[in-house]
Amino acid sequence: MNSLTMFIKERNKTVLILFSVLISIFLVAFLSFVAYKNFLIGVGMFAVILLGSIMLLLLNFSGIKKTLIILFFFTLAFNIEFPLYPFNGGFSVSHPGGLRGALVINQFFLILLALFPVFLKEVTDKHLASHRQLSSLEIVLFVSFTLVSIISFFFADNKPAASYTVVRLIFMTLFVFMMLKLNFSSIWDFFLKGVMLLLPVQFGIGITQYITGQYAGFRILGESKNPFRAETVFGAAEKGLSGTLGHPGILGAFLTLVMPFLLLYYLNSEKKTKIRSSLVFFSILLCASLIILTNARTSIVIMLATFFLGFVGTSIIRYRTDEPANKLLWYLSIFTLAILTFVFVFSDALIERFGDSDLLYQASYRGNLSVISWSIITDNFKNFFLGVGPNNYTDTVATMGSGFAYTQPVHNMYLLLFAEGGIFFALCYVSLLGTVLFKMITVIVQKGKHSYYALAVAISIINIFLYNFTGWANNNNQTFILFVIICIFSIKIYEEHKQTRLGQL
Repeated sequence: MNSLTMFIKERNKTVLILFSVLISIFLVAFLSFVAYKNFLIGVGMFAVILLGSIMLLLLNFSGIKKTLIILFFFTLAFNIEFPLYPFNGGFSVSHPGGLRGALVINQFFLILLALFPVFLKEVTDKHLASHRQLSSLEIVLFVSFTLVSIISFFFADNKPAASYTVVRLIFMTLFVFMMLKLNFSSIWDFFLKGVMLLLPVQFGIGITQYITGQYAGFRILGESKNPFRAETVFGAAEKGLSGTLGHPGILGAFLTLVMPFLLLYYLNSEKKTKIRSSLVFFSILLCASLIILTNARTSIVIMLATFFLGFVGTSIIRYRTDEPANKLLWYLSIFTLAILTFVFVFSDALIERFGDSDLLYQASYRGNLSVISWSIITDNFKNFFLGVGPNNYTDTVATMGSGFAYTQPVHNMYLLLFAEGGIFFALCYVSLLGTVLFKMITVIVQKGKHSYYALAVAISIINIFLYNFTGWANNNNQTFILFVIICIFSIKIYEEHKQTRLGQL
């Protein structure tokens, strides 16, 4: 057995050395060829080759299942999609804005399709999931959410546009059942690794956008040709970073959902290696910097609320479990000092962004968009119960007028879902938010072993709930899939919590 183990280790070492040499030679040759033509192309290709190399090494050492799951979480901030029908990019006069108006395939779907044979084999060998998991309210509501969208699809005028949302929901349902085969700690570990890898990538791309004043050349990853916020009523575009999320508001929303998990993992009293603690702390700083640099007001406010809720919630958990709070007070002092320093240094910019800007105009304008959406919802019986069709809001509103208000979705997620899928569609979504929040609070109150993670999930759900009143960013692929992951965390945390309590009886 020892000789076999040594042989495997030597073989892996040889593979690693040969692979590293070959990749190094290829990189030097390739970059030498393209650098004199376009530096950004060189950087982009370097990133792609490096990612491919990492994935191949993971495949060699971890196996196909772990590699694909890590790849899924690492690419959460990307949106590598290809329209299958129609082939005009997904936008047209009849579908002027919102999500793509086309049937597409993206990296998330491809990864899940690659995972499906592995998942199917596990189901054949064992079972789909436990009865407790299958009967969890999150599963029931998410499946209902998907079924209602399929029904609404058949009543949509623009079916290619409706297929975008429906196909995504079908794949996400498959994803949920796949993740039920893993325990919470495994899913969390994959998620944390993916987030810590994607943050530097988003920072690098975002800073390149900011310095050059244009997109960085990563359109294939989801980057927009205009990565900044459109011109305000004051006639100037705001240079907030958007990375590969396409818009500063979407990147900000995405990061406010990620931040609670990083923060609560860092504040968690569980023992961690110094290297991992340092990496998580660096990721928190990177995430906070990115949110600030998006220049997105709602996200900045929600980030500050996240820190407040995180520290208050952690204090309550430690007080109720008689854990020492010395380190927590130290962390609180550091973060408070950092926030005060930031406010002092950037006070003029903050006053301009929140005071002397188009904030009041935006609030009033978005209120008018809500009035338009309500007129669509109440237009007839069919719209109220079945909606105009998934991703068909802009198709409908475009027939009512011209200008921004008639080319973009209503900036309220709840009204958007109500208008597109009907009252039951919206209620399923709201019920999902409420169910997750209720279950996570229950875990915290009952002093569950995953209390810190339950607090992270609860804060993320609160962030989603609040942000949804100001925009539709959480309907984009990356943020929506992140919401699905949060629901999966809720199922696993509550399931393991209930099993622990039963074991203690």
